[in-house]
Amino acid sequence: MLHKSRLAMKTVDVPYWHTRSEDGVILPAFLDEDSVAEIRARKVLPDDIFVASFPKSGSTWMKSMLMDLLKCEVPMYSVYPASYLNSLKSPRIFKEHLPLHLLPDDVRKCKVIYLVRNPKDVVVSYQHHMTLFSIDEYSENLNTLVELFCSGKTQFGDWCSALRDWCFQDQIPSLLIVSYEDMSRDCFTTMKRVLKFLEQDVPDEKVREVVENSRFEQMKKRDLNYVPGCPSFLGKGAMTDDKKHFLREGKVGTWKKHLTVANNEKLDEYLRRDMELFLKIKDLDIL
Repeated sequence: MLHKSRLAMKTVDVPYWHTRSEDGVILPAFLDEDSVAEIRARKVLPDDIFVASFPKSGSTWMKSMLMDLLKCEVPMYSVYPASYLNSLKSPRIFKEHLPLHLLPDDVRKCKVIYLVRNPKDVVVSYQHHMTLFSIDEYSENLNTLVELFCSGKTQFGDWCSALRDWCFQDQIPSLLIVSYEDMSRDCFTTMKRVLKFLEQDVPDEKVREVVENSRFEQMKKRDLNYVPGCPSFLGKGAMTDDKKHFLREGKVGTWKKHLTVANNEKLDEYLRRDMELFLKIKDLDIL
């Protein structure tokens, strides 16, 4: 399965799951050195908005609702070519998984919505994501993935480092942290908070309609990550294949069904390495 990267106006045929390292961060191989340099050199507009997250934290769900509420595109910043991004009307909204330090410096001046999710659920969802590509080390059991996750060696880097840099280093004055758990508990109220942050006035009736249409079973019917003419690591139609679906269960707490006691203890130890950060994570009410 090949991913065709159009970054820096070129096409690179590489398997999506191949990886490389950039500043100690594991990245998909299609984000090669030239591509990352091009991304870091891009011009960011003052009214750009970034929906940032570690993978498998609800960004596709948020993207779907923002597209329906604001009638806009929400492309992945690091995947789409600059020529396409520059053609979008302001304010532009981007989805992104790259660590903050691999993005243009001016991203820090933008409005940022950071999505966070219980990392134990992230690990379980991440395994499903990687089994889409039939990678045995991920699909056979979770042990290897838990080890990689706790050592910061999964794609897009270390979960704790990403959360710290985006949310707790005072680098982004205009920041809204949104949890997957809040979206699951009360999606309407959460999206009203998001819209207020974005200074967008959308009638409650419309918000309720979009929230209803974004329920998990409805989203599974939509090819949310396929856009004609742009990279798609699964391809058109794959999103609607139950055996190879980008979306899994969309539930909170499924880690309890999948992680072993040893897995759980390993992740607890990882989260407690930095107690100051751990206390902030607890305050987010995601554990």
